[in-house]
Amino acid sequence: MSQPQSKGSRRQVVYCLQMGNRKTMLQVHRSSVLLSRHDRTVTSSRRGTLVLEALPAIILLTLCTMCAVNYTVVALKLQALQAAVTAGVRQAAAANLPGTQESAARSVMQPICDAHGIDLSTATLTFSTPAIPSNTLVVELEIGMDAAGVPDWLGTFGISWSGRKFNLKALSPIEN
Repeated sequence: MSQPQSKGSRRQVVYCLQMGNRKTMLQVHRSSVLLSRHDRTVTSSRRGTLVLEALPAIILLTLCTMCAVNYTVVALKLQALQAAVTAGVRQAAAANLPGTQESAARSVMQPICDAHGIDLSTATLTFSTPAIPSNTLVVELEIGMDAAGVPDWLGTFGISWSGRKFNLKALSPIEN
């Protein structure tokens, strides 16, 4: 490889390579080989500009990711509560005594809710028998999202779960 020859422009350096019978001219831009003091300043200011332009997009993507994770936690708690209400209504329908239905339902629901970090003590359970079909027991559960263990990660951004409630129903035939 021969010495670099400068060619017209300050930003371009030309290397002459001997390959077999042919000479190949390899042109390399000066910015990739050697930066002058002025070039470094321009490059770092460009880098700063790129960071400033990317910052809102990064914040927005982080917010969207937090929303997706928070929604997933809400869906998990909802599914756990629905499984607990379904198991509770089956147990209450098997008990078939009006005074023991709530205690029978809560005894089955409590382990499911404990496994998911849900505080069932503030929940409201309502038992009813619809007119049609009359041999069916309906259990309605109402619990606040705070008691259900839903985190309020997005409250600082104005998206809050406080004051909202889960309202779930399940029904089962009454066993005689």
